[in-house]
Amino acid sequence: MQDDHSIDADLHRRLRESFTSGGDRYEQLRPSYPAEAVDWLLTPATHEVADIGAGTGKLTRLLAGRGVRAVAIDPALDMLSSSPAPSVCPEYLSPGRATKRHGRPSQLAGFDPPAIV
Repeated sequence: MQDDHSIDADLHRRLRESFTSGGDRYEQLRPSYPAEAVDWLLTPATHEVADIGAGTGKLTRLLAGRGVRAVAIDPALDMLSSSPAPSVCPEYLSPGRATKRHGRPSQLAGFDPPAIV
């Protein structure tokens, strides 16, 4: 018999794993963001955005399509690898964590976005 703590730990593990693999499926099944939401997010002065927890880059692609320099940051390499975003903004795709960047940090040198989403 398991105690409540081990059940919570198992649930936490399964939830964590759901975001670290299956990027292709996530990309297929997750709907895009409404254009109205992107309009609300951006101001005329917004030229750079860091998309933290970008997943497969759905929001990143919408931002890049509007002329915004966007960087997709996600700890799950499988998610970023499943992203069609490199065709839109290949030089700004980097796996990482909000507290510790790894992967290709030189791509982010000098990147000081006014908006983080």
